Amino acid sequence: MMKTKQTLMRALVAGTALAAAGSTFADTIYNNFKGYSDFWHPFGYPNTATYGETFTAPTNGDVNLQDFGFYMGSPDVPGNILLRAYIATWTGTQAGTLLYTSADFDFANTGNDHITFSTGGLTLTPGASYVAFLSVSELYGLSSGEAFISQGDPTIPGGSFVYYNNGGDFAALFNSTWSATGLTPDWAFNATFTGGAGGALTLRAVGRREAGINTVRLTWSGATSTNIDVYRDDVLIVTTENDGFYVDSTGDTRRSRYIYHVCEAGTSTCSNNARVTFSH
Repeated sequence: MMKTKQTLMRALVAGTALAAAGSTFADTIYNNFKGYSDFWHPFGYPNTATYGETFTAPTNGDVNLQDFGFYMGSPDVPGNILLRAYIATWTGTQAGTLLYTSADFDFANTGNDHITFSTGGLTLTPGASYVAFLSVSELYGLSSGEAFISQGDPTIPGGSFVYYNNGGDFAALFNSTWSATGLTPDWAFNATFTGGAGGALTLRAVGRREAGINTVRLTWSGATSTNIDVYRDDVLIVTTENDGFYVDSTGDTRRSRYIYHVCEAGTSTCSNNARVTFSH
């Protein structure tokens, strides 16, 4: 597989940083984005089916991964890319234990873009190695596009670019050595980690289109109240029973991005923010 570099722009410089959160403490933010600049290709169908970035979990107590994302580049082959996002442990040569799988995500592949996924507070082991990756393997043959990705600075702890020409063989990601590991430049990648004791109110949001409508499935844990307030973009949309589950049919059919959080009803005991993007 040939890899090609095509420099477009270098503008924003962003490395590993601390960003203020909605408390007296700060979340840990990984972000090595430095401006859209195409590098590795081709990600998509028929190959390369899987692209990833390795990272090491923070050791400062912020071990709850709330969200992560990737900066994409220009299309190599026009056409959408139907994919899923994943988090797994990393052995150094292959994925270990699968920890998170996103809903199906239909990437439009029309140019520079940032795609993000919410895990709802996935707890990681301090200092352990993980891989965040996108793959078409479980949806192999359902889309035809191929994309460049954008390169990032080498500032992600434990970070490097990895890929696997595994086609439709998803299991190979976990039982075989990947095609290439430890590569530079890194993929432009971001992740948000929070602290807090186990059992905190955590939220996960997964979006999909139902009858053409942007629909978001919310699941939460850690709440002790009878009812839950559900917020979309900081607007209260419903107070519902605390059964850990709510489906928001937004009524919207456009490209949209929503940010959700939930609170114990009538209180300021609230969850993380969970972001959902509908890209087309």
